Amino acid sequence: MISAVLFDMGGTLEEVVHSRDTELDCGTKVLAYFKKQGMELDMSPEEFIEITGRGHREYREWADKSLRELMPYEVWLEWKLKGIKLDQDKLRAISERISHIWDITYYKRNLRADAKELLDLLRAGGYRMGIISNTPSLTQVFRVLDDYGIKDYFEAVTLSSISGYKKPSRMLFDITLADMNVGPEEAIYVGDTISRDVMGSRNAGLAMCIRINSALTERSDCNLESRAADADYVIKNLIEVYSIIERQKK
Repeated sequence: MISAVLFDMGGTLEEVVHSRDTELDCGTKVLAYFKKQGMELDMSPEEFIEITGRGHREYREWADKSLRELMPYEVWLEWKLKGIKLDQDKLRAISERISHIWDITYYKRNLRADAKELLDLLRAGGYRMGIISNTPSLTQVFRVLDDYGIKDYFEAVTLSSISGYKKPSRMLFDITLADMNVGPEEAIYVGDTISRDVMGSRNAGLAMCIRINSALTERSDCNLESRAADADYVIKNLIEVYSIIERQKK
């Protein structure tokens, strides 16, 4: 019997938008933070995003192949700002903060309109909830959960940045299930990608996977083979999750 519902964040509980405008906003804000910390970089937001965006894409390609997530300092030093001379101690000190700024500006995020209603239904139905998210920031997910007012719904939050592993590695799922003391046959996962969420939940042996499309789906799944198996259910609105779970009781 299903007792736990686990969620992805970006693209699933959140709607995420990425555009040239969000990139430049990100560049402007990260550069301003560097300046505030006495580490002014002599470049425009356009130049900054050209350099760091290229490093960001190269890092993502490496991380997706290795299924590993580096610490924020390593990502900035070895990938996003590779070749740029900076005080490494100062960079280490601010790396998490600039990773957080990057994650909430490079990608514009908003809680899906029906997310809170779904969480209320699941809580009222006695279901336990957790989050499994790929993120290069140590704090971003915790901060936005607090901002959305939904942090207290989740008894476990597992991040790639803390575990060192990325979905579809089963390690993130195993960690969450152990934290919640729940068997994989008792849990379902809700995500927005086949390559990370569907494959990851199946690698971990979860009872079911539900997928909702997002602006990130096509980009994340663009290299998948056409025969890759999709989720057990593909939905248009989050609220459908509850009726799907309830039907499994009959």
